[in-house]
Amino acid sequence: MCGIFGIRFEAADAPVARARLQASVASIGHRGPDAAVIHAEPGLGLAHARLSLVDVSSRSDQPFHDDSGRYVLVFNGEVYNFRDLRRDLEKQGAAFRTTSDTEVVLHSLIRHGIDALAGFEGMFALAFIDRADGSVLLARDRFGMKPLFWTESLDATPALAFASEVAAFAPWTTLAPDMGQLFAYLGKFGGPTSGRSFYDGIQALAPGDYLLSKRGQPPVIAPFFKLPDFLNQAEAERLRALSPAAVADEFDEAMQGAVASKLFADARVGAFASGGVDSSLIVAMAARQQKDVALFHANVKGAWSETPAARGLADHLGLDLHIAEVEEQDFVDMIPRVMRHYGYPFSYHPNCAPLMLTAQLARDNGVKGLL
Repeated sequence: MCGIFGIRFEAADAPVARARLQASVASIGHRGPDAAVIHAEPGLGLAHARLSLVDVSSRSDQPFHDDSGRYVLVFNGEVYNFRDLRRDLEKQGAAFRTTSDTEVVLHSLIRHGIDALAGFEGMFALAFIDRADGSVLLARDRFGMKPLFWTESLDATPALAFASEVAAFAPWTTLAPDMGQLFAYLGKFGGPTSGRSFYDGIQALAPGDYLLSKRGQPPVIAPFFKLPDFLNQAEAERLRALSPAAVADEFDEAMQGAVASKLFADARVGAFASGGVDSSLIVAMAARQQKDVALFHANVKGAWSETPAARGLADHLGLDLHIAEVEEQDFVDMIPRVMRHYGYPFSYHPNCAPLMLTAQLARDNGVKGLL
């Protein structure tokens, strides 16, 4: 996980306050503790808080420029098929100076523009800027795994701003609640609707959407992916004709490939192990491919505890199990912190407190990524 922030003023010569950029990146520093880098030039300011998972050297810090300096990228997330994309780009003549997925994303966007987005397999929120004309392309992954907010409602100078979290806008504008969203929440609607946030004038880019902004023009928002894109009648008929054993074999192959694609990090990777069927299956597959996968589990004490199942899994696989002990009071104590990270008063995710405690335990054990 990383944090991104940027502001592109309508006036190409508008000054950018470096102190405000520093304040913005500091507000999202918990998303990326390994590096905090800002870039400021007339009309454009960018900031990135990095959690380094792939090519952990400073050469892959962001904002990331191409060799010409014309294009720049700030990117949060992982594109799991980046090695395949890199091979294709190298055949087209692209040269790389890092081993990161960030550089692959940048070159893909330079060569293919918006069409590159459909080829990214992963979870991401990104901003791709052409410094020659000041255009900004924002995009968010198919399922909205990574957040991306944007606004043109700033206090003074006309500008487009974007960020991983709403808090990063605070140095540039006055934050106020969206009263419609607040009333909907109090009326038992669970959260903000697609494309909205709980803050007035601040939008959330919807999953699978991109936003293209050019100076002097209203932004264009459109999908690069829609859920019906998954529908394939011929594939459905092919699967329906398979025997149960063949279905199991295909599922096994697909899951093994998916797990393998997420174990590529140069930093240490572990796994959440709840004790349930899905996480146990993922852990078992990961253990086939990597012998020292560290497991992290939340023992929600009482009738909900799944610790015996998690311990049984760890013992069976010969892996270390790290346990976060969760008391009822922890849920109460962590509500303000959880709400701050969600950016709205959550309703449906009581597992967020034990999940956060488990993630903290992983961090304290030197693990940066968790399946």
